[in-house]
Amino acid sequence: MLDYSKVGSSPRETVLGDLLGLAEKTRAESGLSIGFMVLWMSFNAWGSILTEGDKDIEMINRLAADQRIADTFRDRLASDADFSTTVQEFTNYWPIFCNSDIGLMGSWPNVQALYLAGRAATARELKKNENRSAIRKPDGSLRPGVRRRPRNDNFDAASPSWPDALEALYQVRNNLMHGTKGFDGDDHQIMEGAYNTLDKFVRGSGLYRWR
Repeated sequence: MLDYSKVGSSPRETVLGDLLGLAEKTRAESGLSIGFMVLWMSFNAWGSILTEGDKDIEMINRLAADQRIADTFRDRLASDADFSTTVQEFTNYWPIFCNSDIGLMGSWPNVQALYLAGRAATARELKKNENRSAIRKPDGSLRPGVRRRPRNDNFDAASPSWPDALEALYQVRNNLMHGTKGFDGDDHQIMEGAYNTLDKFVRGSGLYRWR
C-alpha cells in the first residue's frame, strides 16, 4: 500500500486543491480538452508525490496496483448510482486506441471511413493490429501495431476494475498530450467520459485528502 502521509508532508499539497478547483473553471472557459489537462495535472501531481516515480508509467503502474484505491473505486461503483452511470458512459468508448500509432500506420483515412458504420466496426478493424506500439525502424521499415487500453480485452464495461479504468484514462491523456486529437469521431464523448470519471472519483472519494 502506498504511504498517503507523503501528501500531507509535501510542500506541493496545496497545488492539488488549486489545480482541482481550476480544472472546472478551465473546462467552462476554455473547453473540455484543456479542462482535462488541468484535471490530469492535479492527479499526476498527487500520484507523483505518493510514488516518487521518475516516469509517468511507473506512477501509473503503482497507482493501478494499490489495493485501497482499487477497493474504493469498486465500492463507489457499487454504491453510487451517479458515479456508476458516469463510468459506464466512459466505458462505452473502450478500448481507447493510441492515436499516434494509428497515424504512424497511415490508418486514419480507413478509420474515418469506418466511423459511419459505428465505433464497434472501427474497433474491430483496429484490433486486427497487435496491441503494441507502431515503430519506424532505422531502415525505414515499419513495425506495425496499435496500442489499446485497457490491455484487458475482457474488461467489464458495467463494473470495470480500477486498473482498467486508469489505463483508459492514461491513454486519453496520452492521446491529448502526444497524439493527434481531432481525427477521432468520438473525441468529445471520450473526453467528457474521461473528465467526468476522474473528476467524480477524485472529488467523491476525497482522494487528495487521504492520509
